[in-house]
Amino acid sequence: YENEWPLARTKWTYFYLDPDGMRLSAAPAAAEQSVTYDMMGEGLTFSTTPLTAETEITGPSALKLFISSSTADADIFAVLCVFDPDGKEVVFQGALDPHTPIGQGWLRASQRKLDAERSLPYRPYHAHDEKQALTPGEVYELDIEIWPTCIVVPPGYRIAITVRGKDYEYE
Repeated sequence: YENEWPLARTKWTYFYLDPDGMRLSAAPAAAEQSVTYDMMGEGLTFSTTPLTAETEITGPSALKLFISSSTADADIFAVLCVFDPDGKEVVFQGALDPHTPIGQGWLRASQRKLDAERSLPYRPYHAHDEKQALTPGEVYELDIEIWPTCIVVPPGYRIAITVRGKDYEYE
């Protein structure tokens, strides 16, 4: 039984995107790196190593990205996933889709402005009061809310996040 949200006993855990090996790591990469992908393609998936212990994910998540684009705007979709030991994605019955990942978030880059008074480290709150176009080739910081979830991931499974330029599609 719990009495608050987020849970008072939450252990906030940070993971870092590491393009070297496409890892989702507990420590930041030793050096700044970048990776390029086709925004209308399948995107990029960053994954933990197989978990050594049962791991519970309960509550909100957020993704911080630094992006540049060849266009004046970009849509970013963040998909929080779990993969079984054989590499098959674990999906659930969603409200509209029988193949729903454990969490999703999205942001149009031109709407990246945060409301500092309402934002929390685990829940960025976007002001949506002005459009901030991108200058192609410039780097911009984005904070993307990923909807809250609750799952217990067994040992041997992997937690992953996919960054893409189009909505999630189960394959």
